[in-house]
Order: sequence, then C-alpha cells, then structure tokens
Amino acid sequence: MAGIYVLNIGTASAKQWVSFSYEHTLCGMSNCQIVVDGANSAYSAQFDVGSEINIYKSGALKFRGIVTSKDSLPGGGIVMTAMGIEIELADVKSPMVGSAVVRTWATTSDNTIFTTLVTSVSGWTVDVANSTSANVDFRTSASESVWNAIIRLVTDSGKDIWVDRSEEHTSEPQSL
Repeated sequence: MAGIYVLNIGTASAKQWVSFSYEHTLCGMSNCQIVVDGANSAYSAQFDVGSEINIYKSGALKFRGIVTSKDSLPGGGIVMTAMGIEIELADVKSPMVGSAVVRTWATTSDNTIFTTLVTSVSGWTVDVANSTSANVDFRTSASESVWNAIIRLVTDSGKDIWVDRSEEHTSEPQSL
C-alpha cells in the first residue's frame, strides 16, 4: 500500500505514515487527516500548519489541501488535519463594488455571479462549460466569505460544485 501512495507535506514527504484518510464532500470542503510515527524534531518541523499537502495515488493527484492543525503524540507521533485547497476561498470576503457593504445581482446569470465570486480570489479560475445558466437574484455582503457565497449560490440554483485539485485552482458548478 505504501508504494501506491505518496504524501507530500510542504517540502517533505511523509515516509513513516501510519494512516491517512481524505474525503471530498459534495458542495462542502474536503478534508484530510494524516498520522505519522517516529518523527524526530527535525522531521516534525517540516510539517507545519499552513503547509500544503498533496496526496498521490499511483502518480495521480487525489487530494490537495492546507494543514490546519498539528498535534504531537507520545513517542514521536504526529496527527495532522488538513482542509482542501478550497479553504483559500473561505479566507477571502465576497467582492464588493467600491465601498459597498452589500452586493446585489438582479436577474443575472448564476454562472456570471459564480465567476465573479471565484475569480475575485487570486489564482482561481472557473469552468462553467458544462453548466446551464439560469437567471437569478442573489445578494452577498462584505462580511461573507467567497466560499459561503458560492455554496449558497450553487445550493439555491440546484447545482453542485467540483473543485479541481490540479496545480491550478479551478472550480466548476455542475447541474444535478
């Protein structure tokens, strides 16, 4: 099993992992947990909160995320928890126009709103090629995260969201 999976965390590879799991949640944030054993202080220091995690299975990227917590166990064990790369969208507030605190779209294509929200975060793009556009009324506030606004939008429009975990950040709404 160990030869099939490669776990890269920050600039290091987890060579002594005991277990790991990852989950892609439909219209929710992906998550991951990795348990490493026999980690001395130098090895442990390579796995910091904020480091990027990439899990490969037979060379194919299966999970991409950011370490959100790290706990030490007796005897050199480490438990790391990570959220999917889409956590970046939860760290940024919805884009406003000028000094507005509320942004409203009236009878606007949901794909247009989705694109405006996602591309307001640096490095993120969208692919709505397989999505049928619907005209909706939608409102977001300056205190709402981009991720929360996206989830509300896709839920209200009866769509699902898929996050491409490749090197480029891409998200794509899918009709049910």
